[in-house]
Amino acid sequence: MRNLPVLARGSEFVFGQQLADVARFVGVTLEAHVPLAPEVLMQRWTAILRSTRRLCEQLPPQAIGEPPIEGRPGTLGELAWHVFGIGDGFIECVEGRERDWVGVSMRFPEGGVPDGRIARDYGDGVIDRLEQWWRAADAAKRSGTGEVDTPQGRVELHAFLERQTWHSGQHARQLADVIERHGGKPEWPTRDRELQGLPMPVAVWG
Repeated sequence: MRNLPVLARGSEFVFGQQLADVARFVGVTLEAHVPLAPEVLMQRWTAILRSTRRLCEQLPPQAIGEPPIEGRPGTLGELAWHVFGIGDGFIECVEGRERDWVGVSMRFPEGGVPDGRIARDYGDGVIDRLEQWWRAADAAKRSGTGEVDTPQGRVELHAFLERQTWHSGQHARQLADVIERHGGKPEWPTRDRELQGLPMPVAVWG
């Protein structure tokens, strides 16, 4: 056991990345969830990342080097970078170059992320990589079949794609919340449409 979150019972444990795995571990029956098709997930994910680019422009400069909320590790700038880094880690994993997508998603620039525009510019490259991967994907990948080797073990490609999509969406929600708490109005008019059908957490922070 080398990664978090983990749920343990005696000598048994399960990684907490997939709710279905946790439910089986504790003996709970989940309401059936039908994930969006891989093609739709890719459309939603890249849309979320493009919306995040706009949010990066609105991040309060005075708060970039501070935690996004009290008690949360890291800085607001690093959180913005991480939204895109999730996509970077996904590509490295599915193309077999890097197993630790979490580590990739948190490879911040030397000296940190002192400006939201730096994260925005990084996001441009990540969006391009995701779209290039999808265009080159064969029929099996486009259907979400196959598995990906991750720190949490081998996971189904479709489930991995869905998780990374809502993961970016959740952090984008957090950036929007910071903007609002600093008196701004997030430029994210398509938020509801982009997040619809994704298994988003109820709480913005938690």
